[in-house]
Amino acid sequence: MPPGKAGSLTGPGQLCYQAGMTELVLSVIVPALDAALTRLEGRKFIFTNATLRHAEGVVARLGVGHHFERVFDIVAADFLPKPDPATYRAMVDTFGVNPERAALFEDIARNLEPA
Repeated sequence: MPPGKAGSLTGPGQLCYQAGMTELVLSVIVPALDAALTRLEGRKFIFTNATLRHAEGVVARLGVGHHFERVFDIVAADFLPKPDPATYRAMVDTFGVNPERAALFEDIARNLEPA
């Protein structure tokens, strides 16, 4: 293995790893996510720096799209991505969300700061 590549998978090894991770996500993590979203009270929205098409594709693949009312994507944000505070304001205004009574789940820590 070349220097700096320790632990990297390429070729068939990478495909097997990805297939295994996909199976893990679909068989274990997705059912837990679906159950957690079912227990979570209140309205649910997707707030993403990606496009609507991408967000819809992801939730369709995961089978959890039925939990979400709408998507606020990068187009709705006028291409001003998170963590810009104006984007958060636009999202809460669009959906009529009271930020003091809302929760945000985010995969990038710096995007939590303006929330």
